[in-house]
Amino acid sequence: MSLQILESGFLTTVQDEGRIGFASLGYPECGACDTERFYTANLLAGNPRNAAVLECTLLGPTLRFQSDHLVVVAGSAPVCLNGKPAPCYAPLIVHAGDILSIGALVKGLRAYLAVYGSFALSPVFGSLSTDLRCHLGGFHGRSLQKDDILPAEGGIPPFPDIQIQRAMHLKITQLHALQQTRPHAIHVISGPQEQTFTEKGMHTFVSSGYTVLSSSNRMALRLDGDAIETFHGSDILSDAIALGSIQVASDGQPMVMLSDHQTTGGYAKIGTVIPQDMPYLAQSVPGDVLHFTWIDYADALLRYRTWMQHFDCIESYMKGN
Repeated sequence: MSLQILESGFLTTVQDEGRIGFASLGYPECGACDTERFYTANLLAGNPRNAAVLECTLLGPTLRFQSDHLVVVAGSAPVCLNGKPAPCYAPLIVHAGDILSIGALVKGLRAYLAVYGSFALSPVFGSLSTDLRCHLGGFHGRSLQKDDILPAEGGIPPFPDIQIQRAMHLKITQLHALQQTRPHAIHVISGPQEQTFTEKGMHTFVSSGYTVLSSSNRMALRLDGDAIETFHGSDILSDAIALGSIQVASDGQPMVMLSDHQTTGGYAKIGTVIPQDMPYLAQSVPGDVLHFTWIDYADALLRYRTWMQHFDCIESYMKGN
């Protein structure tokens, strides 16, 4: 079972939940940037939420299926099956010879294609995620290219009609509520080097708007706005970096670490974005203006648990529980 890449799109890679636990060896986690759509695509396809998917950036791929499959596209992109419009956030049955295309995103930056059973690829350090800088994982450690043949596992589940009915119901209930939740400001827990920043600098960070720059990528969301004041500069001895860490460069501009972030960095970290707001950043495009607000750890933990309960509900419903 496999699918052929007819057109690769702008940047299409295999991603799962990430290469977790190997930062001490210098390997980034990588993984899907937008965990919300990543989880949703997998659950609607009948997969474990951390199964490998295709992450599509700006413009998705065109694929020819060489066997029968059930697939789901999650994201704000036009989808066509054999030249006819097809829905997002709904399981689609495709047959051998069918052509599926994912067009340019109407909103946001990334969309996700899940295939029931995921892909028949070899994990590297327990993950199928593509590490573009280290050239490992995914499909030969690189983005997909025209004429690639990507092996897939699953085919069609035993009871596809029931699965489709459940997914369509979710589309107008729990799923709709999840997708419509967007923060007015990005919630941030204060960082390990907050003492590096003056009171004025801390206030500037949450009172100013920061514009997303075109130099942003899967490694970091680079921002431009009012400079954040420090006492003696933002250079520090290299320190651990986490997903969502907000480093402040020597020019006072913040940058938020995304999935391909380095394992250590030499700029002071003013804070860390909470996990459930990271999908919003993953969908931000150049020119978007972001605002930040402080949140304490207890509130952040409560919000995280509530967020994860949405996915638990989707998973339970799709299993018929």
